[in-house]
Amino acid sequence: MTDDSYRTHFKPMPPPEEVFESAEFMLKECPVAHSDQDGGFWVVNRHRDALAVLTDWRTFSSPGRVPAPPPGIQAPPMPPIDLDPPLQRDFRNIINPYLTPEVVEIFKPRIQKIVTELIDQFIDNGCCDLSGQFARPFASRVTFEILFDLDDPAQLELNLGFVHTMTYEFGSPKQPAAEKAWIEWMLSFVRQRRAQAPRHNLIDGLIHGTVDGGRPLTDEELYGAIMIITLGGFGTTADAIGNLMIRIAEDRSLQSQLRGDLGKLPDAIEESLRLEPPVSGVARTCTRQTTIGERTIEASERVLINFTAANRDPERFDDPGRFDMARDPAHLAFSGGPHRCVGSNLARLDIRLAFEELLTRMKNIRITPGDQVKRVSNAAAWWVPNYVPITFDRAG
Repeated sequence: MTDDSYRTHFKPMPPPEEVFESAEFMLKECPVAHSDQDGGFWVVNRHRDALAVLTDWRTFSSPGRVPAPPPGIQAPPMPPIDLDPPLQRDFRNIINPYLTPEVVEIFKPRIQKIVTELIDQFIDNGCCDLSGQFARPFASRVTFEILFDLDDPAQLELNLGFVHTMTYEFGSPKQPAAEKAWIEWMLSFVRQRRAQAPRHNLIDGLIHGTVDGGRPLTDEELYGAIMIITLGGFGTTADAIGNLMIRIAEDRSLQSQLRGDLGKLPDAIEESLRLEPPVSGVARTCTRQTTIGERTIEASERVLINFTAANRDPERFDDPGRFDMARDPAHLAFSGGPHRCVGSNLARLDIRLAFEELLTRMKNIRITPGDQVKRVSNAAAWWVPNYVPITFDRAG
């Protein structure tokens, strides 16, 4: 198999309908391959190779953007995701205490309240677009209301617009203006919080935290950290909810099984994340000549770790395309190594609480007859639900 064959098959951002076909092709024919698109980059597809790259931060440095930002887009640094240890650890040490399993469990009543309020808005209609009417507003409200203590409806709506543009309209003519306006909003928001009494939340942690031997964060680091936390919590959680709902709506047996035993939801969530990760991959820059899968990668070359392929690697998962809730949850949907998703505990809780109530209050969930799911590529993934029309009967 030559690189030319690979290049004609795979694009840096493949259209949704080609994502899984591309993953299967690369795993079989070119598990470590090179593309000359987007200035050239390598793609690592096997699970074991992906994990090796993710854990070796000295050889594979952050960042390494693939694809490169579109012309006119000045992608800001977003610590800690753009940093390597030890500075990366300083930022994680600020953020981690606010997102531990014990802390996010405290959020549970507030998350449930948001779930209930959103479902109340459409439950009597017998139908909804689960993505637009539930998943996206739910994910954004959890981030802003709970992590940031921002509950002004107008401010929430404004930020939802910013994040939607940055996530689902990546590279569009609207993005530069939206990014500039969002940064200006965040700087104003931080100035206001500095002048207020501490609330002992994540924003306070970033404002009063120190890195790099004891210095405070710069304004650029502050808004970059807030931006990546927001983007990470918004699109990924919303898309994970949409993916699992599509599967439940199309598989009546699974729907019945989960409704009869909500304790199986965590296993269903993990398997859905494996098969349809809400982040398709991350990029690194090679710092020194190295070898992966018999391919030599030179210093300064970019490497894309393909989570979609790694999570369907037959070397790691038996019958990888099958939905199996009994699997060992060894997927890379939350990445791995020092950059493993800091918000994974909150994301899992969000998704579980959302489906506990959705399945309790709805029955006979199906894709709306005469309508269809629409999927798009966004800034983080090649295969995400943009429109999830469901019809259901009200339970009870």
